[in-house]
Amino acid sequence: MKPLILKNLKLLQENHKLVSIKTNNEDAHKSNVGYVLGLNEEIVTIKSVTPQGFPDGMITVKTNDIYGIDMNDNYIRRLELKISNLKTIYADTVSPSFFSDPIIDFSKILLKAKSQLQLIHVSLYRDLGLYGYIKEVGEEEFVIDVFTSDGIYDGISIYLIEDIKNIHWDDEDNRLVNLLIEKIKL
Repeated sequence: MKPLILKNLKLLQENHKLVSIKTNNEDAHKSNVGYVLGLNEEIVTIKSVTPQGFPDGMITVKTNDIYGIDMNDNYIRRLELKISNLKTIYADTVSPSFFSDPIIDFSKILLKAKSQLQLIHVSLYRDLGLYGYIKEVGEEEFVIDVFTSDGIYDGISIYLIEDIKNIHWDDEDNRLVNLLIEKIKL
């Protein structure tokens, strides 16, 4: 094993930090992500983690097949946040009663999101999706404080209500983005 990779894998093991291990396979974009359990000159064993942050068994790879490792990148930091907040992110979703109202429409959902200060994800027919908090709802338009999927404030946008394809309310991604927004505010 290459000395810098070995040195850093040992540090990651000692500090119980996530690592993404790149191996010589056909798909260069695929990696094994997890915590280093053991390593020697011939093999490395990690306790794998799914993209959702759940345990996914162990995998052992030959050190000769490792061509790179990623540490503390954006993906790893998001995954660590998921792991430390699994109960929050995957808690049972409470279904607000207004969703059962027979005369519900997108305008009413936007108004509820505004009144409850609920982070939502709005998908538009123009192949655009926005995370944000609703600031204002008019007859035909809505105003939204937009945030990136990394929780970074991205300005104010105004769109037509008729262009809404769907709205995601209190799902896994919204909960993660909300945690990222709160983390940035600290």
